Amino acid sequence: MKKRTIYSLASASICLVLLSLFINCTSNFETVTDSANFSSSASAAPGLDVVVNLKGEKLYQTHCFGCHGSLDSSTKLGKSPQQITDALRLMPQMQSLRQLLSAEDIQNISQVLAPGACAAVPVGRTALQRLNKAEFSNSIRSIFGITGKFGDSLPQEALYNEFSNLSDTQSINLELTQAYLSVASTAVESAFATAKANIFVCPEQNDACARTILARMAEKAYRRPPTTADLDQLMKFMAVATSQGEGFEAGIKLALQGLLVSPKYIFRFIQSGSINSSSTIADLNPLEIATRLAYFIWSAPPDATLLTLAKSGELKNASVLQTQVIRMLKDPKAQALVDQFAMQWLNLSTLSVNNLSRPNFPIYDNALKNDMIEETKQMFSNILTNDLSPVELFNANYSFVNQRLADLYGIPGVTGTEFRKVYFPSGANRKGILTQASVMLMTSNASETSLIHRGVWMLDSILCDMPAPPPANITQSETLSEAEKSNNRLINPNCAKCHTAIDNIGIGFEKFNPIGQLRNADSLGKPILTSGTVIGFGTYNSSVQLVDFLASDPRVPYCFTKKLMTFATGRTFTAAQRCAVRQMGQKVVHKDSRFSDVVLAIVQSDFFQKQQGGN
Repeated sequence: MKKRTIYSLASASICLVLLSLFINCTSNFETVTDSANFSSSASAAPGLDVVVNLKGEKLYQTHCFGCHGSLDSSTKLGKSPQQITDALRLMPQMQSLRQLLSAEDIQNISQVLAPGACAAVPVGRTALQRLNKAEFSNSIRSIFGITGKFGDSLPQEALYNEFSNLSDTQSINLELTQAYLSVASTAVESAFATAKANIFVCPEQNDACARTILARMAEKAYRRPPTTADLDQLMKFMAVATSQGEGFEAGIKLALQGLLVSPKYIFRFIQSGSINSSSTIADLNPLEIATRLAYFIWSAPPDATLLTLAKSGELKNASVLQTQVIRMLKDPKAQALVDQFAMQWLNLSTLSVNNLSRPNFPIYDNALKNDMIEETKQMFSNILTNDLSPVELFNANYSFVNQRLADLYGIPGVTGTEFRKVYFPSGANRKGILTQASVMLMTSNASETSLIHRGVWMLDSILCDMPAPPPANITQSETLSEAEKSNNRLINPNCAKCHTAIDNIGIGFEKFNPIGQLRNADSLGKPILTSGTVIGFGTYNSSVQLVDFLASDPRVPYCFTKKLMTFATGRTFTAAQRCAVRQMGQKVVHKDSRFSDVVLAIVQSDFFQKQQGGN
């Protein structure tokens, strides 16, 4: 009964302290709007005001997206403002659009497409960023030096723009707060049971020793040296235990639980810059860079080496930072880039055995699904570990399989459950991750492939050229093959403006059934057509030819860099900022580059190292 009372009091005390910390931490917060990401003096093109730029982006999205694609990859990007203006004003097919747009609207659209549209790009800012499930769990293990999957009992996270760490879309609610309390209790009990020596670094049982213990743990949890006020707050938990007749260890246990539900642990604060002025551009301080870097590469807090360099200020030195990035990429904890970034980017983190109708595919089960995911993980891990070019993800003529996958793919000579590197034999019709079973499964329906799903996924995840959403209530006969449905869409001008791109990519993967096996006929018994035309490349007649086209598409370097930059900074980017990211990608993602080149370019960029206003 006494322990139950203590736990209830502890939970109540933690909640009260949590509430007071939130009030103290957020008392100066301001609402962040689109325009708050820019300084009033910044420009996205010479002489172009930021407000005009935002208007132009929104107008383009509304009126031009359907035919010309996303602003990042618009067929009109780089035209002079006069060329765009003339087209909008003079071309017959623009007659209906001219009735909707004012002269000012036309000018705004033309300017965001101008060749200088990514000059003097404002760095923007990341809103208050909460640790996601993996980061929360990894941080607990790092703080106490223990093992365990402490994030498993936290509520399921929603993914936005593929990722779970985007600050603008994260929230906290009662369910999550209660889960934090439960996990904090479990984690501290585990630490006391298996790693007590990591906690009690002094033998005395007095306030001085308590502050020493808590200061050491708080520095790990808060990713910075704790202030006197921080320690005073934690010592209040000691007082709660003492008031209930509990001993020194019980007080430390309660204080550590409080530590794990503190906003200073749960959130990654950036205090550089003025929270009252979104126009102020400030360098992140070394501790903030260390934290952002560690959660980018490890999904975990900075280790002792990184914290020491940050506290001394040495981490701001470019050569020191580069050395640390290379060290961190070689650390086993960098596997988090595979488990977190790669799986979320490729939409495989939510893949379930229930994605497929089991009776139609009797060989498919949870073990095979896990093997499919493991193949993709090992491919990405190979790029990371051997510091290869990201382009090899798409054009590699090898993969990593065990016997189950080899049998699925028709590759002879592979036995056992262990994965090993195999080169595709002639006629395998496979290349890189785009023809892997995990991707084919994820882009299929429950009982059949989806040409549209596959095409849209390739455009969005690999080329960053997401097509416009389809009209509502579109239906097609279920007696038609995917190729026949596609033909109907392409002869309809209203459908063709989007489906020319979607279907000509999607049909190239129709040779693979929903679990990634090669086939010659679909579920209706109709022959498979796998030829199409990719704008800018020509006609292909096989999946491998299509993959070669996609791997050499100039949108791939930009898209990979953009996805990795989004994951690294925890935020999305405006069109002007994405223009700068495109330029970066073209420099560092090519067949002769290394994965570390991309990571270093991101870490050394202003997007990573600077902030407009605080968060």
